[in-house]
Amino acid sequence: MTLAKLKSLVKAGKLHYIVIGDGGRGSADSGISAWVEANGTAVSGYSGLYRLDASDVG
Repeated sequence: MTLAKLKSLVKAGKLHYIVIGDGGRGSADSGISAWVEANGTAVSGYSGLYRLDASDVG
């Protein structure tokens, strides 16, 4: 997954939730994580789960 593809899916309304974090596997893309944390809404009670809406894509 690239940041551009993620933004495309969100903007098209095909992706609304994402879990970020590498789960100890070292595979998380820091650019994606940073964008999600800056633009998404953290879901209370779920570590690393974010809600994304088309309006979050600039």
